[in-house]
Amino acid sequence: MPTVTLDDIKAVSDEFFRRHWPSSEVEVPRWNSPWDLVGTLPGHNRQGVYLLLGEHDEVLYIGVGASLGGGKYTGYGLGSRTSQYFRMAEGQRGVPVKDRQYVPKKKWADRGVSQVVTLGFHQDYAYLAYGLEAFLLRERKTPYNKVRSARASNS
Repeated sequence: MPTVTLDDIKAVSDEFFRRHWPSSEVEVPRWNSPWDLVGTLPGHNRQGVYLLLGEHDEVLYIGVGASLGGGKYTGYGLGSRTSQYFRMAEGQRGVPVKDRQYVPKKKWADRGVSQVVTLGFHQDYAYLAYGLEAFLLRERKTPYNKVRSARASNS
Protein backbone atom coordinates (compact mmCIF):
# COMPACT_ATOMS: atom_id res chain seq x y z
CA MET A 1 0.00 0.00 0.00
CA PRO A 2 1.50 3.38 -0.98
CA THR A 3 2.06 5.83 1.87
CA VAL A 4 -0.56 8.57 2.14
CA THR A 5 0.80 11.90 3.38
CA LEU A 6 -0.79 15.00 4.82
CA ASP A 7 -0.03 16.80 1.53
CA ASP A 8 -1.93 14.07 -0.38
CA ILE A 9 -4.94 14.55 1.88
CA LYS A 10 -4.82 18.33 1.47
CA ALA A 11 -4.83 17.97 -2.33
CA VAL A 12 -7.78 15.54 -2.28
CA SER A 13 -9.62 17.83 0.15
CA ASP A 14 -9.14 20.77 -2.22
CA GLU A 15 -10.75 18.70 -4.98
CA PHE A 16 -13.69 17.81 -2.72
CA PHE A 17 -14.28 21.47 -1.89
CA ARG A 18 -14.02 22.52 -5.57
CA ARG A 19 -16.77 20.02 -6.34
CA HIS A 20 -19.01 20.34 -3.29
CA TRP A 21 -18.57 23.58 -1.31
CA PRO A 22 -22.00 25.24 -1.31
CA SER A 23 -21.14 28.92 -1.13
CA SER A 24 -18.51 31.26 -2.49
CA GLU A 25 -19.46 33.67 0.31
CA VAL A 26 -18.31 31.33 3.08
CA GLU A 27 -14.63 30.52 3.47
CA VAL A 28 -13.67 26.92 2.73
CA PRO A 29 -12.38 25.11 5.86
CA ARG A 30 -8.63 24.51 6.03
CA TRP A 31 -6.58 21.86 7.80
CA ASN A 32 -5.05 23.01 11.09
CA SER A 33 -1.36 22.61 11.84
CA PRO A 34 -0.49 19.20 13.30
CA TRP A 35 -1.12 18.88 17.04
CA ASP A 36 1.90 17.47 18.87
CA LEU A 37 -0.20 16.24 21.82
CA VAL A 38 0.49 19.30 23.97
CA GLY A 39 -2.22 21.74 25.03
CA THR A 40 -5.62 21.91 23.36
CA LEU A 41 -6.37 20.12 20.10
CA PRO A 42 -6.85 22.70 17.31
CA GLY A 43 -10.48 22.68 16.24
CA HIS A 44 -11.56 20.73 19.35
CA ASN A 45 -14.68 22.87 19.55
CA ARG A 46 -15.80 22.17 15.98
CA GLN A 47 -17.31 19.35 14.00
CA GLY A 48 -15.14 17.98 11.21
CA VAL A 49 -12.58 15.49 9.98
CA TYR A 50 -9.36 14.40 11.68
CA LEU A 51 -6.22 12.55 10.65
CA LEU A 52 -4.02 10.44 12.90
CA LEU A 53 -0.43 10.84 11.72
CA GLY A 54 2.68 8.76 12.15
CA GLU A 55 6.26 9.56 11.17
CA HIS A 56 6.97 11.82 8.19
CA ASP A 57 3.34 13.06 8.02
CA GLU A 58 2.08 9.58 7.10
CA VAL A 59 -1.71 9.42 7.46
CA LEU A 60 -2.54 6.29 9.45
CA TYR A 61 -6.27 6.88 9.95
CA ILE A 62 -9.00 9.24 8.72
CA GLY A 63 -12.03 9.87 10.90
CA VAL A 64 -14.98 12.16 11.40
CA GLY A 65 -16.15 13.90 14.56
CA ALA A 66 -19.38 15.57 13.60
CA SER A 67 -21.89 14.74 16.31
CA LEU A 68 -23.87 17.71 17.56
CA GLY A 69 -23.15 17.13 21.23
CA GLY A 70 -25.32 18.88 23.74
CA GLY A 71 -25.51 21.75 26.23
CA LYS A 72 -22.28 23.73 26.38
CA TYR A 73 -20.62 21.05 24.20
CA THR A 74 -22.88 21.52 21.17
CA GLY A 75 -20.74 21.17 18.07
CA TYR A 76 -17.66 19.76 19.85
CA GLY A 77 -17.41 16.65 17.69
CA LEU A 78 -13.66 16.69 17.08
CA GLY A 79 -12.58 17.08 20.69
CA SER A 80 -14.96 14.39 21.87
CA ARG A 81 -14.11 11.95 19.09
CA THR A 82 -10.33 12.27 19.26
CA SER A 83 -10.31 11.89 23.05
CA GLN A 84 -10.93 8.19 22.42
CA TYR A 85 -7.39 7.87 21.06
CA PHE A 86 -5.41 9.77 23.72
CA ARG A 87 -5.02 10.11 27.44
CA MET A 88 -3.31 12.62 29.66
CA ALA A 89 0.35 11.76 30.23
CA GLU A 90 1.45 10.80 33.73
CA GLY A 91 1.98 13.70 36.10
CA GLN A 92 -0.12 16.16 34.07
CA ARG A 93 -3.16 16.57 36.37
CA GLY A 94 -2.13 19.92 37.86
CA VAL A 95 -0.51 21.29 34.70
CA PRO A 96 -2.33 24.19 32.97
CA VAL A 97 -4.32 22.98 29.96
CA LYS A 98 -2.19 24.97 27.50
CA ASP A 99 0.92 23.05 28.65
CA ARG A 100 -0.67 19.68 29.38
CA GLN A 101 0.84 16.69 27.55
CA TYR A 102 -1.06 13.75 26.14
CA VAL A 103 -0.03 10.33 24.84
CA PRO A 104 -1.73 7.91 22.46
CA LYS A 105 -3.57 5.02 24.08
CA LYS A 106 -1.68 1.72 23.73
CA LYS A 107 -3.29 0.48 20.50
CA TRP A 108 -2.53 3.74 18.72
CA ALA A 109 0.91 4.17 20.29
CA ASP A 110 1.77 0.70 18.96
CA ARG A 111 0.62 1.85 15.52
CA GLY A 112 2.95 4.86 15.68
CA VAL A 113 0.48 7.73 16.09
CA SER A 114 2.35 10.89 17.06
CA GLN A 115 0.19 13.79 15.83
CA VAL A 116 -3.37 14.76 14.93
CA VAL A 117 -4.56 17.16 12.25
CA THR A 118 -8.10 18.51 12.20
CA LEU A 119 -10.33 20.35 9.78
CA GLY A 120 -13.26 22.01 11.50
CA PHE A 121 -16.47 23.12 9.82
CA HIS A 122 -18.79 25.94 10.78
CA GLN A 123 -21.82 24.25 12.32
CA ASP A 124 -24.06 25.24 9.35
CA TYR A 125 -21.88 23.13 7.04
CA ALA A 126 -20.80 20.35 9.42
CA TYR A 127 -22.91 17.78 7.53
CA LEU A 128 -20.26 17.97 4.79
CA ALA A 129 -17.70 16.43 7.17
CA TYR A 130 -19.26 13.02 6.50
CA GLY A 131 -18.97 13.58 2.76
CA LEU A 132 -15.34 14.69 3.03
CA GLU A 133 -14.44 11.64 5.10
CA ALA A 134 -16.09 9.30 2.57
CA PHE A 135 -14.39 11.09 -0.34
CA LEU A 136 -10.95 10.89 1.31
CA LEU A 137 -11.43 7.19 2.08
CA ARG A 138 -12.50 6.53 -1.50
CA GLU A 139 -9.50 8.35 -2.93
CA ARG A 140 -6.76 7.24 -0.51
CA LYS A 141 -6.22 3.97 1.33
CA THR A 142 -4.82 4.33 4.84
CA PRO A 143 -3.40 1.50 6.97
CA TYR A 144 -6.04 1.46 9.71
CA ASN A 145 -9.32 2.44 8.05
CA LYS A 146 -11.58 -0.43 7.15
CA VAL A 147 -12.49 -0.81 3.49
CA ARG A 148 -15.62 1.18 2.73
CA SER A 149 -18.14 0.64 -0.05
CA ALA A 150 -17.48 4.24 -1.17
CA ARG A 151 -13.96 3.30 -2.28
CA ALA A 152 -13.35 3.61 -6.00
CA SER A 153 -13.28 0.21 -7.69
CA ASN A 154 -9.83 0.79 -9.25
CA SER A 155 -8.13 1.08 -5.83
